[in-house]
Amino acid sequence: MEGLLILIVMLNGALSVGVTYVSEAPKIDGVVDSVWSIADSITEFRQFEPYYGHEPSYRTVVKFLQDDTNLYALFICYTGDDSPTVTMSAREDRVKLYLDTFNSMTNAYKFSVSASNFRYDELITDDGRRKASWDGIWYSAVKVYPHKWVAELKIPFRSIRHKSGLHEWGLQLERYIAKNNETDYWVLPDEVAELRVSEFGRLVGVKPKVSGHGAEFYPVALVRYDYYSGEASTRPKAGVNFSLIRSDFMFNFTAYPDFAQIEADPFALNLSKFERWLHERRPFFVEATEVFSPARMGHGMGFYRPITVFYSRRIGRRLSDGTEVPIIFGAKMTSKSSKFEFGTATILTDDVDYSYGTEPAAVWNVLRIKKRFWTNSEIGMLYAGKSLGKEPSEWGFAENYHSFDIDGAFRHGNSQLLYQVVFTRTPEAKSGMAFTTGGLYLAEDWMLMASYKALNKEFDNTATGYLADLPGSESFVLGGGPIFKFHEGKVRHIFSTFGFGRGHEPEEPYVNTFFTSIYLSMRDGSGLSVNTEYARDYEFGQWFDNYRLGVNYWKGSGRITYGFWSNFSHRWDYIDTVLTWISLNGLWIDIPVTNRFEVGLNTNNWTVFNPDKSLKYITLRVNPWMTYFISPTMRINSSLEPVFNISDDEREMESMRVGFRFEYEFLPKSKFYIVLNTLYERENGKLSVSEQVAAIKVKWAIPF
Repeated sequence: MEGLLILIVMLNGALSVGVTYVSEAPKIDGVVDSVWSIADSITEFRQFEPYYGHEPSYRTVVKFLQDDTNLYALFICYTGDDSPTVTMSAREDRVKLYLDTFNSMTNAYKFSVSASNFRYDELITDDGRRKASWDGIWYSAVKVYPHKWVAELKIPFRSIRHKSGLHEWGLQLERYIAKNNETDYWVLPDEVAELRVSEFGRLVGVKPKVSGHGAEFYPVALVRYDYYSGEASTRPKAGVNFSLIRSDFMFNFTAYPDFAQIEADPFALNLSKFERWLHERRPFFVEATEVFSPARMGHGMGFYRPITVFYSRRIGRRLSDGTEVPIIFGAKMTSKSSKFEFGTATILTDDVDYSYGTEPAAVWNVLRIKKRFWTNSEIGMLYAGKSLGKEPSEWGFAENYHSFDIDGAFRHGNSQLLYQVVFTRTPEAKSGMAFTTGGLYLAEDWMLMASYKALNKEFDNTATGYLADLPGSESFVLGGGPIFKFHEGKVRHIFSTFGFGRGHEPEEPYVNTFFTSIYLSMRDGSGLSVNTEYARDYEFGQWFDNYRLGVNYWKGSGRITYGFWSNFSHRWDYIDTVLTWISLNGLWIDIPVTNRFEVGLNTNNWTVFNPDKSLKYITLRVNPWMTYFISPTMRINSSLEPVFNISDDEREMESMRVGFRFEYEFLPKSKFYIVLNTLYERENGKLSVSEQVAAIKVKWAIPF
C-alpha cells in the first residue's frame, strides 16, 4: 500500500519519500544506528542561495522512521574537507524540517536544529508567507565529527496536531551551511516567492497509532515592587496556567496571571498621529495567534495592511499612570482540520482605580472560523466584542462594543488577491464599515501590486482592535516594476518598484503620492534598500511638500552581523503640531566574542528640527546587551536601555531600564525563568526607581 501511495505521488509530479515502520526505535544520540539502514534516503538537494539551482557544496542525507507513537528523522550533513561550524553565539550549521500534517497547503510546523543542538520551532502560515509562535514537545541529539555532523529528531505524534487517518503529509527539508552562507532545499522554492507550503513534497506512509493528549500545567510566582507618586509597595503574587492538547484541538486556561515583563517593550518615541503598535509577548495570547489573524499578504508587502479587528494588547493594558488592568481569567479553545480552523476565547478583567478615575471590569469575547478551498485559498469570519461592567450592585453590562470581519485570500501560484470587510457597533448605536483589498501579481521578471482601503465616518474598532487610519479616510496604491536576477557575480537580484498613491482623510482634499523603491540582495548575505516618496500633501488647513528618503543596509552573514537604517522626511511633528524636518536612524550589531558569549548593540535616535532647519532636540535610545550560553538549553542575558534627551540647553538621561534574565529549558517546552527588570526615570532632577519587577517562573509541560 505504501509503495502505491508513493507511485501516485510521483505521477502527480511531487517529490516524495516513504516512512519506514520499526518496532524497535532508534536511540536519539546522534549516532547512526543500524536500524536506519532500512529507511529510504533523500539526497537530492539544490542551492537556493547563494547560487540558485546549483548543486550543493556538500552532500546531505535524510531518512525517516516511525513507530506507533513517534516520528524519527535523521540528517547526515557532510562538510567535505572542512569541519562543521559549531558556535552557539553566532550563525552555525543548521537543518530544518517542515511538516504539513493536515495537507492544508497553507500551514506547516517547522523544527530547527543546529550543530550545537540549539533547537527552536515555529508555525508557518499563509502558505509560507508568515510565521507564528509555537512551542512543542520534541527531542533532538547532535554529534559532530571531523567532516560531518549528524542530527536525530524525535517528534511524538501526540505533541503535534494532525488529521486522523491521513497517511501522506506535506514535507520540506532545508540545510544551512554557515561557512558558505548557503541554503539548500529538497524541494527548490521559487527564487522570488521563496518558501511555499503548497509546493512541498510528500512524506508517504505516516501511520500514527496514537492521537494522544498533552497537558501543560505551570504556576507563576513572583514578587513585585511598584513605585508611583512617591508611594512604594512590595507584593507577592501567584497565578496558574493550564493547556490541554489533542491532535486537532487545544484548550488554554489562565487565572490571575502576571506576565511580569519577561520581555519588556523597548522604548520608542511616537511622532505620528496614531497610537504606538505593541507586539504581543504574553504566552497565553501568543499561543494560536495565527487562528485569530486575518489573511495577510506576507513579509515585506506593506502596501496592503488589513485592519486589526482583535488587538490582544488592549486586554490587561497599562493605564496612563502605569497601573495595569488585572486579568482574572482567560480561556481559549482552537481546533484545526485539513480545511477548517476554529477558535474562541473569553477573557475577564477586573475593575481598577487609577489616578484619573476607575477602569471598569470587562469581558472580552473572540470567535474565529476559517475555511480553506482550492489549493491554498481561504475565507474566514472573525468576531471581537468587549462588554464593560456596571456597578457591583447591578446586573448586566453598561457598554457593549462589537466588531465583525469577513476576510480571505484567493491564491494561485505566486499571485494573490486579498480582501476584508469589517463592521463595527459602539454603545452610541453607531454602525461603521470598512473595506480593504490588495493584490499582487508576481511574474518571472516583473511584479504588479495594488491596494485599496476605505472607512466610513462611523467606523470605530478601537475598543477591541487597532486602527492606523482615520474614520472617513480612503486610499489607493498602485505600483510595480522589473525583477532582475543574476545567476553569477556578487549580486543575487534587484527589485525595482515605481508607483503612486491617492487618498484623503476626512474633510480634506485628495492627495497624490509618488514613490520609488530599489531592493538589492547580495550573495555574501548583505543587502541594501533605498526608498523615496513625494507628495503635495495637506494637513491642518494648509498645503505643503512632503518628502521622504529611506535607506537600509544589512550584513546578515559571517561571524559579525550588523545593519543600519535611516529615514529623513519633511512632515508634521504631531507632538508639537508643526511642519518640520525629522530624521529617524538606527544601528544594530551582533559580535560573538567566544563560541558561548556574544555582545550586541541596538540604537535608535529621533532627530527633530525646527521649521528653520535648526536642531530642536535628539532623543537617543542605546541598548547594549550580552548573552552567555551555558548550554544549548541554558542561558543568561543582561541588558541596559538608557534614553537621552539632547538639545542646545539640555543633555540628560531621561530613563534607564536594567534587565537580567536566566532561562533554562530543563525539558522540551518546560522552562524555568529568573527575571529582574528595573526602570529608572528622571524625577526632580535625578533618576529614581519608578518600576521594578522580580519574577521566578516555572512552566512545566506534562504530556500523557
